[in-house]
Amino acid sequence: MDGCATLQGDRDVTGCCCNNRDSCNVYQLNRTDIVIPTPSPVVEYPISCWTGIYVNGAPFTDVG
Repeated sequence: MDGCATLQGDRDVTGCCCNNRDSCNVYQLNRTDIVIPTPSPVVEYPISCWTGIYVNGAPFTDVG
């Protein structure tokens, strides 16, 4: 999937899955303040993207 949809059970929250370009959920395509981190050498199984969680285009969690 490459797009955004409201989450089941909470239509106030929109979740996005991006698979063909960086920051597909960001409306301002020329943003320069999103820093994509180097992946951790430790194998982990996070519940979110390793680039962090963004809400309304702003970082909601720390990356990594």
